[in-house]
Amino acid sequence: MNARIVVLVPWLVFVVFWGLSARNVKKTKIRLTPQWRWFAARIVVIALLLVCWRSGAFRTSPLPRNSATDVVGIALCVIGVSFAIWARWHLGTNWSATPSLKEEHELVTTGPYHFVRHPIYTGALLASLGTAMVVGSPGWIVFALLCVTFVYRVGAEEQLMEAAFPNDYRSYRQRTKALIPLLW
Repeated sequence: MNARIVVLVPWLVFVVFWGLSARNVKKTKIRLTPQWRWFAARIVVIALLLVCWRSGAFRTSPLPRNSATDVVGIALCVIGVSFAIWARWHLGTNWSATPSLKEEHELVTTGPYHFVRHPIYTGALLASLGTAMVVGSPGWIVFALLCVTFVYRVGAEEQLMEAAFPNDYRSYRQRTKALIPLLW
């Protein structure tokens, strides 16, 4: 079977789970960034991907394409998607598509949030890294764009959490890394 097809399966599970679970969240109390800005950012990303496609940037890859790379990539994708889904499930009704505070927002520090403060991003980055290993240059470009996006979003979410839970969040930040356990 083609590894490029296999690596899509975890992403399909991810999309279906996200779509179903997004329907059951608390009402937004404070949204840091207007929804239209996230939509505009997605349009810019799509435009950049099209420019890269037309320029031929997708023809090369930093890793060799072989069955070992495919197996490791698929495994990383499955682990990453699973971690992100676990985090989303554990976050429950506090989840939001944009950096926001919900009505009766709770500070979640258990489950995957015990290991990193932003496990959904950690899982998505791991999954996109694995996907990049399988699909090559298009995946590496998406991985790079996600890295930039998530670093920005981590900063925005940290501001919201500090404001909403000043003492508890400061303590949580001191004992828990942002994205990579034991490192960052």
